[in-house]
Amino acid sequence: MYRVMIVDDDKWAIKDIKHSFSFPQWGFEISGEYLDSAEALEKILSAPPDLILSDIRMEPYSGLDLARMCAEKGIASLFVMISGYDHFGYAQEAFRYSVFDYLLKPIDDRQVQELMQRVCARLQSRPDLY
Repeated sequence: MYRVMIVDDDKWAIKDIKHSFSFPQWGFEISGEYLDSAEALEKILSAPPDLILSDIRMEPYSGLDLARMCAEKGIASLFVMISGYDHFGYAQEAFRYSVFDYLLKPIDDRQVQELMQRVCARLQSRPDLY
């Protein structure tokens, strides 16, 4: 079973993500839900999940900060940024840190299905990194 972490400073957004993504259907268990990005970073560094779904705009670290810090530490988790902001600069920076995908809210079911198919294919094709 794969592990997914959700990082968002809005508890309702976390609830929506859990509902929309139906993680068990895709072979994922939730390894953590974090409202605080600093707390999430500590957990990522100590026990990297396979997939991290993160909001972009948070304090003290943005989702982009998390992706950058993980890349610098060699953490191979797949990052998916979820944002309500259609700002090209965010997407551009996300791909600089090898973010797997960038989704705009509201997320529809078709987007989730396509994303999770690609995530599973990527995870199945890579050697065990942990």
